[in-house]
Amino acid sequence: MDDASAKAREIFLACPAELPRLCHALELAVAESLSAGTKPRRVTAVEVGQRQRGELGLEFRPMRANDRSLSGQLIVHAPGPTAPDPGPEMGIEAMDRTLSEDMITGFARNLLTGHDRLRQTQSGATGQFKTNE
Repeated sequence: MDDASAKAREIFLACPAELPRLCHALELAVAESLSAGTKPRRVTAVEVGQRQRGELGLEFRPMRANDRSLSGQLIVHAPGPTAPDPGPEMGIEAMDRTLSEDMITGFARNLLTGHDRLRQTQSGATGQFKTNE
């Protein structure tokens, strides 16, 4: 089986503890779109880089975080011997109120769909992780 279609046995998620609403939203988005309903295993940023072959790691790196705005990027640690792959910096901002749960949930989904390595990932029962390569 080549790297482009390696089956992710488990998905690891590193997300800063000081962003609990985003971390929860990312867990749900990953379970919904990448792991056939199974929540990812929460780990530290160091641990996400120490996965075993076949395990997918996702790491959120915040760039700005407060009650009205949030930005950062998702780093994919793909199954197989590949270097970490940073996605684009993305953000959300609310001018006249605090970020709502719906806004944070949408941001979490956008982090996954906006990453080139994850864009072509099959969801649901197959559990296959595919890259664009």
